[in-house]
Amino acid sequence: MTEKNKRYLRYIRQNQITDALKKFEGRNAITQGEFSIKVPSLLIDMEWNQMDQLHRPFIHKTYQKNIRIALGNDFAVSLTKWGRWPFLITVTDIRVDRGVYYSDFVLAGVLYVHNIIKFTEADEIVELRHEWTISSHKLFKPLHWMLSKMWFNLDVRLQKEDADIRSQRYKLRKLGYRFASDSDNPDFYTSNLLTNNTVYPDIPQDSTIDLNGIPENSLIAQPVGKTEFLIKKMPDHVLVWPSACPHEGGELAKGTLHQDCRLECPWHGLKFDAAILSKDKASIEAYGFLYTYMPHKNKIYVKNLKHTDCTR
Repeated sequence: MTEKNKRYLRYIRQNQITDALKKFEGRNAITQGEFSIKVPSLLIDMEWNQMDQLHRPFIHKTYQKNIRIALGNDFAVSLTKWGRWPFLITVTDIRVDRGVYYSDFVLAGVLYVHNIIKFTEADEIVELRHEWTISSHKLFKPLHWMLSKMWFNLDVRLQKEDADIRSQRYKLRKLGYRFASDSDNPDFYTSNLLTNNTVYPDIPQDSTIDLNGIPENSLIAQPVGKTEFLIKKMPDHVLVWPSACPHEGGELAKGTLHQDCRLECPWHGLKFDAAILSKDKASIEAYGFLYTYMPHKNKIYVKNLKHTDCTR
């Protein structure tokens, strides 16, 4: 690495935070808390989930109103609101090391909160450990207990809501799905790009989706090899999507189907056009697959394309 391209980062070490805050202001009160959980996952997916800030308004109903002030490989600075309270908060997120993140904000100018989020993987089990330090003048120490309890309860809720994302990515990887380099080498910048990163497994040659027995006007999942497709059979045409969202693998079956034949992913709110097959348009390419409709056989032939079509 050349001197010009070398990346620098200076930060207060985890075991020095409390001493640094005491030196900063000796009259301050300091309270600490922690939360931990273990989940079946991979470190790369837990880090991507941590840095993917665009899912928060849809999954957690947080950051509903925010401005992304700055975004880089190892940091993000955002302006947001504290729920319905009339407080503006600047949140700074920093990746200080692999699997180690700092997140800091000041509440109402009187409470400073420093968060350390750490991920440790062993045998495809990742431990998430969240440690926080609250600092303020001693006059505001009674607020520490309330904020610490809120922080713990928020962790419980957030981890429960993120379980679907983590379990889905873990399941897809076990089936042979991959994710593009922007997703498999996550950083704050690439994790917040709305590009299509899902790489679907190859399906067997001459694969078909049998439409016999599929009721009309219902969204039905149909497996093809290790891949799954969503089918909606209409009187004069058929709608098809891959069931794993082309963006990051979300479960499109849990999304919203709009009247314009676009399926909205529940993770990030992206809308994806259906491959619409009919007698007049019996072949179409979409999301890395070629679909060929055979009305007389009531079947759809599916095969992988060499080059993924990432339009949506």
